[in-house]
Amino acid sequence: MITLALLAGIWTTTCIQTQMSPDHQGFVVESYHIQKDGTFEFKRSWFKDSKCSEPNGTDTESGTLELGGKISSFFSPGNSYEANFSSEGGIDLGAISLKENDYIMVARGVKNNTFRNTMLSLFQYKKQP
Repeated sequence: MITLALLAGIWTTTCIQTQMSPDHQGFVVESYHIQKDGTFEFKRSWFKDSKCSEPNGTDTESGTLELGGKISSFFSPGNSYEANFSSEGGIDLGAISLKENDYIMVARGVKNNTFRNTMLSLFQYKKQP
C-alpha cells in the first residue's frame, strides 16, 4: 500500500530529451516535492543541452495530492494507486506507483476531466536523500 508518508520527500528524474511543450523543447528534469500532509510542488526545469547544465526556463505547479484505491490495469504495475492532483487550475485524475520505496512513476490526467489516466509515464522519479 502507498501512503503519503511513504511518498514524502523529493523525487527527481534524470535529464530527459523531450518536446513536451509548445513553449519549450530540448531537455528537461522534473521533480515532485511531496509533504506528509499531501501538499506537493511539481517543477519542470528546461535545458538547452543534453547534460542539463544550460537552463532554459522552469514550469511549476503546487497543490494537494490525494491517494485513492488500488489500480489494476495493463498500464499500471501491482503497486499502483489512484492519485488526484488538485491545484489552482483544477483537479486531474491520475495514478502513482511506488517501486521498492526508491522510485515512483506518475500518470497525470487532463484538468477537470472525469477520465482517470492510469498510463504511467516511462520516466521514473528517484527519491533524493
